[in-house]
Amino acid sequence: MRTLSLPLVLVLLLAVPAGPGHAAPAGVTPAPTARAARSAALSTTQPVPGGPITIEADEIAYDAATNVVTARGRVRVTHALFRLFADTMTFDLRTQVVTAEGRVRLIDAQGRELRGTRVVYAILRGEAIITRAETIVDRVYIRAERVQGSAVRLTVDEATLTTCDPTRPLYRITARRVEIIPGEELVAHDASIWFGSVRVLTLPTYRMSLRDPRGPRLPGLGSNPTDGLWIDYRYPYRLGNVAGELYGKYGQISGFFLLNTLSYDQPAWRLTLDTGRTQREDPDNVVHALTTAELAGTVKPWRVPGLPLFLSGRAAAGWFDELDSAVVTTRLDGTLTLSTETFSFGSNLEASASASYRFSAYGTGEQRTIFSGALALTYRFDQATTVTARYDLASVQGSTPFLFDVVNPTSTVTLTVAHTRPDFRMQAGVSHDFAVPETKLSGGVGFRVSPTVFFDVAAVYNLTTQAFEDLDYTVTFQCDCLTLAVRYRQVRQEISLNVILGGSDRLTFTTPPP
Repeated sequence: MRTLSLPLVLVLLLAVPAGPGHAAPAGVTPAPTARAARSAALSTTQPVPGGPITIEADEIAYDAATNVVTARGRVRVTHALFRLFADTMTFDLRTQVVTAEGRVRLIDAQGRELRGTRVVYAILRGEAIITRAETIVDRVYIRAERVQGSAVRLTVDEATLTTCDPTRPLYRITARRVEIIPGEELVAHDASIWFGSVRVLTLPTYRMSLRDPRGPRLPGLGSNPTDGLWIDYRYPYRLGNVAGELYGKYGQISGFFLLNTLSYDQPAWRLTLDTGRTQREDPDNVVHALTTAELAGTVKPWRVPGLPLFLSGRAAAGWFDELDSAVVTTRLDGTLTLSTETFSFGSNLEASASASYRFSAYGTGEQRTIFSGALALTYRFDQATTVTARYDLASVQGSTPFLFDVVNPTSTVTLTVAHTRPDFRMQAGVSHDFAVPETKLSGGVGFRVSPTVFFDVAAVYNLTTQAFEDLDYTVTFQCDCLTLAVRYRQVRQEISLNVILGGSDRLTFTTPPP
């Protein structure tokens, strides 16, 4: 197949002579046809967004009466905004609509690929409609009767979704209609979740974040001394421009917890409202139950003009009812943080620092001020091995009436060595807190037991008290899109099971390309 592209004229290289209904445009002389191959090419600078279009095919015909180009056989359309491959195609030069049929493959400017049996692409609107289509968006495989899409949104009808190998998916989601914002979220309406051939759940609306590369999370299970046997689940939803998440948990001992979080996110700031009953852990790893209603505003890191510094902040007002302390009161809380960018000294050494000021005022009349800072130096021996030296400081003045809100003063120096490879990882560290004072050793090692099983053990040992603070064992099993992690925390007497449906390494198209 030959190609000829002339940017200032419309040229037809026809495998058949121009004739009635297939004439070259006025004032243009057709170039000679290739002798050995039935191939043709067309290039045009008609006013098309993004520049000229080049069409290649075994046969190309131009109808001057209708201003329509028809191409057949190994059709290839190239444009700055898209590439199209098909068996046959028509291009209306007046409406600038491309219609392709057969084995169709469309690739947009973002590199997103769609395949199907027929595509109608409106160049002026940057919108395509594909029938009997399949595509992969943010590691989610989608097969549908109809896909209507642009650069910022896809609408899918009668769809099947999965993050597994699509030829034999462990799970799939079927839905009447799906709306996708690439890089943001996926919303399936009238959705059913299937494991194999068994339908396990039907929901009016199912949401999946496309920001999280781990994929959708199933309910978690576990056991600990505080909750006894427990189960939890996070359910995302949306109210217009407001993102919501409903987190539910039931503990055999601790009872029911239900926390609703609403977030309004903008490029420079975010508003968050938390309401409900939840649990929070203090610095000594003790879990406290509380009921809360808190509104928080966060200013995202803003670069100080002309300086390698970032300024961020958080202000919150809330009401809390803590069960263990029997304290019911309000809290006004504000934090201002100044952080540096990461500085590089040569190719191996990096440094960063941060400092923050936090002030809290409580309805009981108590007040608390916290000055904190951190400095970290990291030396990279190679791609797998790093050494990090870090200093953390927290100076606390005043007190809080809540147990969950306690912050301990610290002045800690830590040295950590880490080595990470695909089949093996290791970490060892030592830290000394001058404020207590106490010295701790930490370490961990993980290795691949088999192609699908990884084992980790991690520990923290307090040299001052001569006791383990943590001793954790984790077994991670991965099969296609399913990741199952079982963790046993010996010192805390906790066991947990987490199941994540992530992206499969065998995620691919099932229909052959044209």
